Amino acid sequence: MKGLLFTNRNFFLLWLAQVVSGLGNVLYAVGIMVGIYNRTQSAFRTTFVLVIVAIPAFFLSPLAGAVADRFNRKWVILITDFARMCITPLFLLALHDDGINRLLLLAVLMCLSIGGTFRYPSRMAIIPELVEKEQLTKANSILIGTSQAIVAVGYGLGGLLTLLLSFTAFVWFNAATFMVAGICMLIMKTSYAPPPRNRDRPSLGTSIVEGVRATRRHKYAFPLILMEAIEHLPHGIWAATILLAFVERSLGGTEADWGYISGAYFVGMFVGAMIAHQRSSWLGKRTGWIIVVNAFLTSLMTFVFAWSPSIAAAIAICILFGLPNAIRDVAQDTLLQSKVEKGLLGRVYSFRNMLCSFLYTFAALTFAWMADHHDVRLIYYAGAVLYVFSALYGLSSRSLRESAIEERESQAG
Repeated sequence: MKGLLFTNRNFFLLWLAQVVSGLGNVLYAVGIMVGIYNRTQSAFRTTFVLVIVAIPAFFLSPLAGAVADRFNRKWVILITDFARMCITPLFLLALHDDGINRLLLLAVLMCLSIGGTFRYPSRMAIIPELVEKEQLTKANSILIGTSQAIVAVGYGLGGLLTLLLSFTAFVWFNAATFMVAGICMLIMKTSYAPPPRNRDRPSLGTSIVEGVRATRRHKYAFPLILMEAIEHLPHGIWAATILLAFVERSLGGTEADWGYISGAYFVGMFVGAMIAHQRSSWLGKRTGWIIVVNAFLTSLMTFVFAWSPSIAAAIAICILFGLPNAIRDVAQDTLLQSKVEKGLLGRVYSFRNMLCSFLYTFAALTFAWMADHHDVRLIYYAGAVLYVFSALYGLSSRSLRESAIEERESQAG
C-alpha cells in the first residue's frame, strides 16, 4: 500500500512539499530560538516572543478554516508558501550581531505565523482529496512519519549547526524550501470543488459561525478536539525554551544535547508512525481506545522523563515516548478525516488549531515564567499530573473511546 500511495503523483507532491518545507522550518526555528535565548538568557523572554507572535494567528484561525472550505485548498497552500518565501529573508535585518530589532522581529514572526495559520487547515483537509478513504490511515502514517523524521534530523542537526554555521545560512535555506514547496503545490492536482460563487453562498462570517456550530454538534470531532485542548495545557512544558532550560540547568547539557534530546523524541515518533502504517487495520478498529490509553501513557512517560538523571537517559526515554504518541496522532487525524464531511473539514481543523494553540501558548508562557524562578524538573512533574485529566476525560466520553475509523470506511464501501 505504501508503494501504491507513492505512485499517486499528487500525494507524492504533497509529501515532497512537506519534506523540503519541514526541514527548512525546523532548522530556522532552531536558529531563531537559540539566537533569542543566547541574547536574553531567559526562557520566559524567549517564550514570550513566540507567544506574542501567535496572538494574530489565534484570532485568524476561524477565517483560515472558512477560506480552506470556500476556496481551492491547493492555491491557499501555494500562496502562503510563496508569501513566506518572500518574508523569511527579513530575519537577517531583525537578528544581527549588534542586537535585536524587536519590532521587525515580531512583525516577521507574526507574518510567518499567520501564513502557517492559513496553510494548516488547507493542508490537513486536502489529504482526503488525494487518496481513497481506505488509504487514509496509511497516508497519515507516511506523512506524520516523514514529518517526525525531518524534525528528528532537523533538531539533531540544527542543535549542532547553531555552533558551526551562521544564522544567515539557516534563513536562506528556509526561504528556498518554501519556494520548492510552492512549486510542488503549483503542479499538484486536487479533486475538491469549492462551493460555487453565487448569491446563495454564505458570507465568510456566516461560514465561520456555521462551522463552529457544526463542530460543536459533531459526535466525534467535538469530544476529540476537547480532549486535545485539555492535553495542550501540559503540552506547554515541551516548549523549546523550557526544554533547553531543563537540559542546561537540570542535566548540565549544552545546546547540542538539547538538539539530540528533541531529535530522539521525533525518532520515536517516526518509528511509531511506521508501526501505525503496518498495523493500520488494527488502528482503524480500535481508534478511540488507542487515543485514550495513549493519554495515560503520556502522563507516565512525562513523569519518567522528569526523573532523567542524565542526557543519555533523557534521549532513551524520549525515543520510547515518541512511539505511542505517533500512533495517537495518526489515529486522531484519520478519525477526523474519515468522520467529518469534506466541506466542513477545514473549519474543524481551524477550530482545533485555534483552541489548542491558545491553551498551549498560555501554558508555555506560564511554565516558562516558572522555569525562570523554580527548579525546571518540578515543572515536568506537574505536567505529568495534568496529563491525567486529559486521559480521564477521554475515558469518560463514550463516543470518543468507542470510535473507530473503519466504521465509515466500511459503510462507504
